[in-house]
Amino acid sequence: MLAALLAELRPVLLLAPQAIGGHVDHRALVEAMDGIDAPTLWWRDYPYVDREARPAEPFAGRFGTLADAEVALEPADAAAKLEASAAYASQLGFQFGGLEALRAKLAATQPTERFRVTGNAGAMLPA
Repeated sequence: MLAALLAELRPVLLLAPQAIGGHVDHRALVEAMDGIDAPTLWWRDYPYVDREARPAEPFAGRFGTLADAEVALEPADAAAKLEASAAYASQLGFQFGGLEALRAKLAATQPTERFRVTGNAGAMLPA
């Protein structure tokens, strides 16, 4: 079904999780993407990627061979990331420990996003 929808829509770029941390919905999407041939930026699942020193990576073999891309966030992008994370109200306390803990955690980390890249998706990232 996903393949048929993507064939109809012909997206220029897909964004999808790597399922780091093993979240069931993220795992299901990675599996549904099997055989999909479209430029994709596979993001590192936050906050799961930061929860443990070595988080579960059920698809490490699949993603380990892909090119890695890193994008520095401009201050406005970092602020948008904070706003988007804070808007996830049902998970704010559970995932982050509250708004102030989220704010502190994001401020303490490098303002970057890292992706694994398939197809020509890397060409769509800023230099």
